[in-house]
Amino acid sequence: MNQQVPKDDERLVAFLRHHRPETPPASPDVEERIFAAVAAQPLTSRRRRLWLLASAAAAGLLLAVGGYTWGQKFADRPPATPPTDAELARLEAFLESSWDGLLYPEENSDATFPPGS
Repeated sequence: MNQQVPKDDERLVAFLRHHRPETPPASPDVEERIFAAVAAQPLTSRRRRLWLLASAAAAGLLLAVGGYTWGQKFADRPPATPPTDAELARLEAFLESSWDGLLYPEENSDATFPPGS
């Protein structure tokens, strides 16, 4: 992959290349220390892996049953009926009175829903 450096950044790149620090020498025993650290760690036991697998399966089953039950709860509801003309008129009257109350609070302070209650 060849990256092009913008013209105005060439001076910065040259400065950074000229003043970069020296790379420290590699430790001769770094590989042995890594292998010793890996060997000192206990292997994941088979029992722990089975516990994690069983927990994941139980959580998945719980989510599936819960999702199915939740879906059935809403599937059994009857469809909502549209509002009647009288209900729409009461709602419109309430909205008008409460809107007027927001704009002119000193004139109309008795907005209640349903109107007339």
